[in-house]
Amino acid sequence: MSRIFLAGIWMCLTACGIDRTEAEQPIAKVYDTYLMPSDIQSIVSDAATPEDSLRIVESYVQTWAKTQLLYHEAVTNANLNLDEIERRVMEYKYQLITHAFLQQYIAENLDTLITDHQIRAYYEANKANFELKQNIVKGLLFKISDQTPDKAKAYAWLRSRNPSDWEQLRSYAFSYTQNPVISDTTWIPLADLIRNTPLRNEIKNEVQFLATQHYATATDGEYFYMLKIFEYKMADQTSPLEFVKEQIRDILLNQRKMSLQHQLEVSLLEKAKRSNNYKITAD
Repeated sequence: MSRIFLAGIWMCLTACGIDRTEAEQPIAKVYDTYLMPSDIQSIVSDAATPEDSLRIVESYVQTWAKTQLLYHEAVTNANLNLDEIERRVMEYKYQLITHAFLQQYIAENLDTLITDHQIRAYYEANKANFELKQNIVKGLLFKISDQTPDKAKAYAWLRSRNPSDWEQLRSYAFSYTQNPVISDTTWIPLADLIRNTPLRNEIKNEVQFLATQHYATATDGEYFYMLKIFEYKMADQTSPLEFVKEQIRDILLNQRKMSLQHQLEVSLLEKAKRSNNYKITAD
């Protein structure tokens, strides 16, 4: 098929807005199947250049032709169980339609409000299911340059176990560094906190570090990194509620979705029985 013909087809499509209500000349033919101009109307973005549009159309026509030829060869010459294939196609169609309907029904009817009380109640009843798989911490991580003032004070606050000194350290981090990582109210895996920093080379054994130390320092030759640990939980311990709160919210929402679907199925079944649209006909 010539590029001139395809270019003419594409120009007509974009300029005239062909649809199936108008007389169309086929673009391509494979046995008794035709590719019409309106079939390709939506495959190219309006922002595409004429050259890109033509290239996309050419590629689409070639792919369409190969697909049709393979299909014709398969149904004509291959030893296939076409009845079984049709059954599976119909089954897949049912699944697609019912899935789309259920998604819409759930979106329109699901109560998505999950209270903190409901989350805590589920957590307390299922603590055994929330065992930590990694070491998590609440802490402060920041980096300073050699020119940063009061480095000695910052180091003293870093080593201190006095909470008032920790406040001084927080203020220092926000005053003299860009984007300090502070998670004194949020749990975070220790490995995630120190990733992409030289601290990952200093902390070889997380369990030993957390059990014996509450701070760490490292340098990459340009910056000096400071890590302060406020709280920690070891892997295999029970996760703090805050760490699994969103996970529990998702669990509760999924339970509601399953319940809503079950209620719908039961309702439809009972309705069909009452209207005599469902009955078991076997003796």
